[in-house]
Amino acid sequence: MDTFDLRRLTDFDFELICKDLFEEILSVQLEVFAPGADQGIDLRCLKDNPRSSTIIQCKHWTRSGRTKLLSYMRHTELPKVRRLAPSRYIVACSVELTSDAKRILIHDFDPFIRNSSDIYGINEIESELRSRPHIVQRHPRLWLNSTAVLQGLLAKEVLIRSSALIGEIDQSLKSYAPNASLHRAHEILESMHALIISGGPGIGKTTLAHALLADYISRGFSVVEVSSDAEEVNRLWMSDEQQIFYYDDFLGQTTLVDKFQKNEESRLISVIRRVKSASNKRLILTTREYILAQARQRYEKFSETDLSPLKHVMGLADYTPEVRAQILYNHIYFSDLPDENMAAFSEPIKYRRIVYHDNFNPRIIQISVGKHAAGDSPETTVQRLFDDLQNPRRIWEHIVEHQLDKFAVSLLEVVFSLGEFPASGLRDAWVAYTAPNGDPRSFRHSIQLLEGTLVKLFPRGDEAWLDFHDPSARDYMIGYLSDRPETVIKLVERAIFFEQIWGVWILARSDRGRPVMEVLNAVAHLDSAIRRTLQSPNLRKTWGSGRIARANIVLEIARKIESSDLIRLLDASILRDIDFTEDAAGPEEVASLIKNLSNFELQLTQERAISLIDGAIDYITEDVSDLDSKSYASSVLMTLSDIAIAEISEKAASASSNLESSIHDEISDAFDDWSKGERESWDMGDIIEHASHFLNPEEVFPSYFDVASEISSMNKFMADGESPSDSRLREIDEPTSVDHILGSLRKDGK
Repeated sequence: MDTFDLRRLTDFDFELICKDLFEEILSVQLEVFAPGADQGIDLRCLKDNPRSSTIIQCKHWTRSGRTKLLSYMRHTELPKVRRLAPSRYIVACSVELTSDAKRILIHDFDPFIRNSSDIYGINEIESELRSRPHIVQRHPRLWLNSTAVLQGLLAKEVLIRSSALIGEIDQSLKSYAPNASLHRAHEILESMHALIISGGPGIGKTTLAHALLADYISRGFSVVEVSSDAEEVNRLWMSDEQQIFYYDDFLGQTTLVDKFQKNEESRLISVIRRVKSASNKRLILTTREYILAQARQRYEKFSETDLSPLKHVMGLADYTPEVRAQILYNHIYFSDLPDENMAAFSEPIKYRRIVYHDNFNPRIIQISVGKHAAGDSPETTVQRLFDDLQNPRRIWEHIVEHQLDKFAVSLLEVVFSLGEFPASGLRDAWVAYTAPNGDPRSFRHSIQLLEGTLVKLFPRGDEAWLDFHDPSARDYMIGYLSDRPETVIKLVERAIFFEQIWGVWILARSDRGRPVMEVLNAVAHLDSAIRRTLQSPNLRKTWGSGRIARANIVLEIARKIESSDLIRLLDASILRDIDFTEDAAGPEEVASLIKNLSNFELQLTQERAISLIDGAIDYITEDVSDLDSKSYASSVLMTLSDIAIAEISEKAASASSNLESSIHDEISDAFDDWSKGERESWDMGDIIEHASHFLNPEEVFPSYFDVASEISSMNKFMADGESPSDSRLREIDEPTSVDHILGSLRKDGK
């Protein structure tokens, strides 16, 4: 609890902490004065005699040092204090004050400062706070700071998969305004050990996750950032260590199809169960609410598993006017805006139409405030933010259409077509796209223009990778390209990687991609682009990006544009020598290939599907060592049993039936072990879930009802149980008034 840094607080934070601290030190109730009307007062205690008062001046002086503070106090504050003539004047500041500095203050403010004990520099304030941990608990922004996080990391030598994560947490915590959602999310995470944060774009899911991570890091947990799939949790699991696993956008950033192309849902459900049963593990996942709904519709595992106890849905209801005001204040306070531009937001007529706007969104606030350009007037800065709330598309539209050159815009177009991709390959794609004018120098310049706003560079292995910096940027590009079919044609015509064709096709088949699909159907270049890129290097080398994934995309495109020539190309280049072990990302991808081939009314595709079914079944049933994998393999095979080709459907149904028999036997053995006392109830969760898929499970398995009842009682006890006694998130104080928060921007210095 003693790891905090007052210098990272805002003026407003510092004042509220001083209020709580001095109320306890002085054993009085203090009055907070609205900024602009204090004439030198921050906190005041009025006694029975109105002429006898104590004033506490709070100076959060982070830009300038001790000498300038002393000068400011003498020339600016002293005349105010003489007019007010308090009986006692206390100074609290975030600057280190030497004994000489205190003597100067006592001399200047005689007789109002009684002695040196009425002067609190940063060392004295931190000492008082360390002796009062309950006050620290009430102010999450005091201990949710990157200094505490970084010290925890250095002390524990924790595993951070991404070198950028600490910087991201740092930025998030600067602007974060603690609110009721933090407490609710923490309660779920403590009781269930796993948490799914969902909500709309830009609502603050990642920021909330970062706040929770900071708390757990400062309590000794190691952070493991999951970057590709849930299996990473198992690979990086350390039984004796406190670990918190973090999987941001675990279902993809903008659509389910760009992420979930393997046996991920089964792995994920298994990981959640494992984390729930481990007292020293936590798991945080974030996703957009509509993508989670898509996953529940598409994947049987998600539809059958009740994830609602793990889910925390964020919405604007979490942001009261006071919380909105603090979010706006924090973004402005830590921005590069000139003082006069900051002060413009302190006027009620200006900030109220922002704070109470129906489109209020933390991400819009962040991006709009960051768009400040040298020479912008205060009125321009305020009006821009309001206009961005009126029309959120303006955030990126203004940058793309007015601030970027053609090379940088071309880079955005190529990034969209490729998605997350090695920077070296992206450079080659960009050079081909911008030929004959593109060159490496322009490419580097474009990245410099875009990095940190629209794109991000990050390490993966020994290479630098590039992707959109933020999902909202990708969202914007969907609309941008949908409105420019001619740009899409150019991307297809000049593509050198198959992933570019793939990216354009995903756009075309999306809800907003109808204009693109119409153009692609009318252009013969799509066929030739596939021929040119089908065998291009697979630089991405991630799950779902191999040869079978390419084959499924080509089959889908060939059906849409009615091209038998593409089918023959695919058969000659991929299908004839396919190796499921090397080429497949998972059973579902293999099953999709068999189904896609079977659905064509062509002798070539149907014969190829028949020739592949035995190898497909062997691959799907190869790794079935537990109930989850057996159940998943059986469900995949059942999807093949509906195929009209009898030779395929009969083999798939037979293999699925064999797996179901094995599942039945394993469940029966587990119930027998439980009946004999050889297996604990807490270890029967998976067994009960799998048994429940059978018709009348209480008849099939005699012990089913007894075990299910006992597990239900255990889960209820966990859900109703108290959080650990060291929790610092039991109560989140509501910020003070909107006017007080934003009026603070009129105060001097940062």
